[in-house]
Amino acid sequence: MLSNNVVILFLISVVQCVAGCGGPMTPAGGMGSPDAGGTGTNLSAGNVAACQSYVQTFNSLSCVPVASRVDAATLCPSSLNANGCNAVPYFDCVRSAVKCTTISGISVIDTTGIQNCVNLYPCH
Repeated sequence: MLSNNVVILFLISVVQCVAGCGGPMTPAGGMGSPDAGGTGTNLSAGNVAACQSYVQTFNSLSCVPVASRVDAATLCPSSLNANGCNAVPYFDCVRSAVKCTTISGISVIDTTGIQNCVNLYPCH
């Protein structure tokens, strides 16, 4: 049961960005375009790498059973880099926030710190 709960908690923290950041692009500087600021820079270029780093951190936690590890290719699709939404600070925050904690002698995943990352998520 613990392994299912771990995956659910992980998905809750990531799915909002995958769903919000993977949407269609809008033309010429619109909110969803690769150049929302008109600078010629793809603001979302580092999203996949940041997401993959979060997945790697999550999967390497000692309290995450092997059966509950997640696939970065599934949770960090290339569309994260194609939307003009810079989610790197969000992924960096959740990567730093997720950790193991011991409750009644059992090591479990602690995602309570992720709540501090919500305001860093720009893909609404």
